[in-house]
Amino acid sequence: MQTLFQRRALKTFLSQKLNKGHTMSRHPSYGKSGKGGKKRNVLKRFERIDVLRNLGRWKDGEDKKVTGLPKTPSK
Repeated sequence: MQTLFQRRALKTFLSQKLNKGHTMSRHPSYGKSGKGGKKRNVLKRFERIDVLRNLGRWKDGEDKKVTGLPKTPSK
């Protein structure tokens, strides 16, 4: 009769033997890591302020909050 230690050792050995060289698959929605140039549809705060400056709706020096900015068109 096998001891608990022997059963665990056999289970570990078999799982390592079966999974050798195989990795888990990834869902296609994650995409590939080389897609860094894809257009984002959400701007960061400093990008939104730049857009507001270009539209003339943001003036430097005024006492404005950087939270709660109005919506801006994406680049």
